[in-house]
Amino acid sequence: MLWKSCLISSGYGAFANTYFLLYDIKLAKAITYTSQLTIKWIEKYIIDNLNIIKSLYIDTDSLYLSVTESIKKLCEIKKINYADLSFNDKYELISEFIIPKIETIIKSGYEKLGNNLNVFENTFEMKRELIGDAGIWLAKKSYCVKMIDKEGVRKTEKDKPYVKGYEIAKKSSNSKWVIDNLIEYLELIFKNDKFKTTAFEKEKYKEFKNNLVNDYFSIRSVSSLNNYESVDSKGAQAHIKGCILYNTIIKENKLESSFPFIKQGDKIHFSYIIEPNKFNSNSIAYLDGIDGDQFLKIVKDKYNIEINFKKQWETVFIKPARRLTNAVNWIMIDNSKTNIMSLLKEK
Repeated sequence: MLWKSCLISSGYGAFANTYFLLYDIKLAKAITYTSQLTIKWIEKYIIDNLNIIKSLYIDTDSLYLSVTESIKKLCEIKKINYADLSFNDKYELISEFIIPKIETIIKSGYEKLGNNLNVFENTFEMKRELIGDAGIWLAKKSYCVKMIDKEGVRKTEKDKPYVKGYEIAKKSSNSKWVIDNLIEYLELIFKNDKFKTTAFEKEKYKEFKNNLVNDYFSIRSVSSLNNYESVDSKGAQAHIKGCILYNTIIKENKLESSFPFIKQGDKIHFSYIIEPNKFNSNSIAYLDGIDGDQFLKIVKDKYNIEINFKKQWETVFIKPARRLTNAVNWIMIDNSKTNIMSLLKEK
């Protein structure tokens, strides 16, 4: 399936390229319009024929359906309490009764579409990708699903969720500590446990402030460092300002032997720092592979520069966490902010 998808995508790009020998914008449009038609057609056909099923999300080549009401109906027929269903019980009901019905409807729907289009050979088909117990849709091509089964492989409640277009999937930008804890946070939301989710935030913020720098610093690749000369340069992003500050400190203190300069294309770690400071910078970075804790100790002793933990926490954890809680309509309390009651308790 992957090679077919790549070939079709390449075909669309080639036919839409004016430098391609067989360039024809009509052919390019035909490819993308056919893709849109087939997925929208089958979505409507399923809903029309199985009105107890709801469409959750539709993409270029995928369709997510909610079968909750179908399961509840089966529970009524079999005189089973829906609330008592286990992870495995849901899988058995879905795979034995619901999936075969949906697959029959899909086959029938695409046969009808092929006849309507008078195709030479009907190659329209869809295959089951995964069965989920819960899901959160954040935006187009951005969602998280608690899997029961993926492409025929059974999953357990301990398996990590299926994630697309969300921070958990961005391992090149976030530390392992952040990713692992966002996964645990997501699992609590899947369990619909707001109390434990709130307590988890509070506990992790305390832990966050005592971590090693590699755990709370953001990760980036440096691609535009040569375009800026100082931390005051207009348009410089936070991680670029951090790189410039790092190079400035290394040069000023002649630390090149222990801490190499950051160059274009390097991988770096960066964090926000408390302002104001001597360098008028809002962030600091260090080169991947060096001892970040040692470098920050030098910076703190020499220039009294400290990490802005509150802003860094909001950036790496709270911002992606709020994408999840907002999607499920939870109103959360920011545990990094001091409130009147906490001040009274301290006194």
